[in-house]
Amino acid sequence: MKKKLLIIILCILIYPLFAENEMIFVKGGKFELGDSSMSNNFIHKVELSDFYISKYLVKNRDFKKFLLETKLNFDYDGVITYNEKTIAEATPTDNCPAQGMTWLYAVLYCNWLSEKEGLVSCYTFPNGLNDPSIYKNMIWNHNANGYRLPTEAEWEYAARGGQLSKGYTYPGSNDISEVNKECEVSYEIGEMKPNELGIHDMGGLVSEYCYDWYDENMWKWLPEKDPCFEKISMLKDKQNFEWYKTNRGADWSWSPLASYYGRGIQSLDGSSTTGIRLVRNTLEKSNKSTKKTINNEYESLNEDKSITYKVVITPDGTIIMNGKRVNVENNTIAYAEPNFTGNGKLNDSKVRLRTGPSLDCDTIILLNKNQKVNIIDRSNKTTKIEKEEWYWYQVETSDGNTGWVYGKYLDIAQ
Repeated sequence: MKKKLLIIILCILIYPLFAENEMIFVKGGKFELGDSSMSNNFIHKVELSDFYISKYLVKNRDFKKFLLETKLNFDYDGVITYNEKTIAEATPTDNCPAQGMTWLYAVLYCNWLSEKEGLVSCYTFPNGLNDPSIYKNMIWNHNANGYRLPTEAEWEYAARGGQLSKGYTYPGSNDISEVNKECEVSYEIGEMKPNELGIHDMGGLVSEYCYDWYDENMWKWLPEKDPCFEKISMLKDKQNFEWYKTNRGADWSWSPLASYYGRGIQSLDGSSTTGIRLVRNTLEKSNKSTKKTINNEYESLNEDKSITYKVVITPDGTIIMNGKRVNVENNTIAYAEPNFTGNGKLNDSKVRLRTGPSLDCDTIILLNKNQKVNIIDRSNKTTKIEKEEWYWYQVETSDGNTGWVYGKYLDIAQ
């Protein structure tokens, strides 16, 4: 009895630590962004893939954990806001949004959180973090399943409410006071009304980093499909280019801007009132695009014909077999393990289908007992619960939901 009571208390204490990382599914499609009154964001057609975006901004508390674990420097007393307050003074509680970091720190936070949850990081730095050309040389893996910054198009589409948009002037309302308040210091995340998708604070609190570089006319030359000014080399006229990123939205020091408005110019050194909102690819995009299956002599490694092996190669040339990296020398694979695919069904009721192989990952839906699923793969990560340790399995339901379930609750068809 005492043990059960302790578990309940721990759940109550721990749950809020992860609630703010809740990711909201955004259905993509074809639509128009911009506004006829905006010369730097005139009406233009865009087609976006599905994606997930965080319900809340990254909290000060979580950013402090990131700094502690990575041992990166950040001077809360040295960064001054517009009203001559330090970041420490401007963020009076740990539930205020993290703000004042550089764009690079925002990217590194995404990688840090991805690694903590066993996901593939979206950003790599071939020449290390001390590379003088780090912004030019860094690589974005578009097919990774980890956390990343939104593209500008994703941000605006989500702020408008996606396919649930009601055409409000501001993200979630026609009344400014419902979505933001002007203050002398930052207020806490989630206090104001969310938009149509249930996303909080896109109309204020802090402006938000996007991945795009800034160009006033980029809406004219970017592709219609999943646009993003990702690389300097994409720019046709480099003569007047300056090294700025794009931010969107407004902050606690001024009234919110309409969701189609406010294409901010953001220096790489950051702004005292700019924060982070997270985005993730859908599992479908990650699974189908990241991995290029190759059928070749590797199949001969399987001496037991009742067991199959899945060999994939990632865009950077890394060979992966069943979710594990493989060392290759002289055309010989040094390590491999069976591929876990097939059919299964749930052996318990209300089993959580999660976004990743961890109890910390968000719940997509609840699955029912005896519900059948297609098993895609098995993670190499296990979790121990009450002296029992099980692997996580990636599964797909009959209605197209893809995620991870704890192996204890899954019966695998033989």
